[in-house]
Amino acid sequence: MTIIRLGVLFLLLNHIHVLVNCQASVPGRINQIMDDRKEFILSLHDSIKGTDRILVNGELYYPHQQGALNHPFFRNESWLTGSVTIEDQLYEDCLLRYDLFLDQLLYLHIADGANTLALNREMVDSFVLEGSEFVYFHAHQLNSTRNMEEGYYETVFDGSTGLYARRTKRRLRNDGFRRDEFQQDTKLYLYKDSIFMFFRNDRQLRKALGDYEKEIRQFMREKNIHVKIDPPSKVSLVIAYYQELKRRGK
Repeated sequence: MTIIRLGVLFLLLNHIHVLVNCQASVPGRINQIMDDRKEFILSLHDSIKGTDRILVNGELYYPHQQGALNHPFFRNESWLTGSVTIEDQLYEDCLLRYDLFLDQLLYLHIADGANTLALNREMVDSFVLEGSEFVYFHAHQLNSTRNMEEGYYETVFDGSTGLYARRTKRRLRNDGFRRDEFQQDTKLYLYKDSIFMFFRNDRQLRKALGDYEKEIRQFMREKNIHVKIDPPSKVSLVIAYYQELKRRGK
């Protein structure tokens, strides 16, 4: 059995463990569920040829947003055409969704029917959706002044000094008279001197860029940039300006 196929089986068994916990009260169904899931995933994987075998590596995804007012996905709930890099292999023109609640990249695999797969995060290097690039950071890569969780981070500005956004959604449980809803949260991290630094406001960003704090303050005032209310793309202008100051040696 190949390493890739073992990876598929490992993820499948993890998925079955969840099913067992959820359905243990149903006598006689657990072994059948395990057999059916194992047979389906392995047969799906074995039907794929060439490098696409690496892409189809994950677990079946089951929707969890039923009954909510909105959705848990990045941008919108439609399938988006994007690209994904898995173990240095680039796959383009893929139908993808990014579930921010579960932190899972979903791939619509169309072969003898449509199957939604949650790709194995341990194998995904990065992916791009509508111009936004996300990279997967493992725990050992996160040298940080604040505890950062392993997962996907959006590369907002890529350079010796970088800006990354951690986008998540949480499900707000409402009472019986109102439907649940997903609320998005974005945390920004400055990457400087090989360390990730979390910041939540203008003052903290200026302090993190302390060697040019005076110039940064003036630039943010002129461009009317405010960390708490502006999108990460606008905040990235500050990082680009900081790098330009460093380049010019001012």
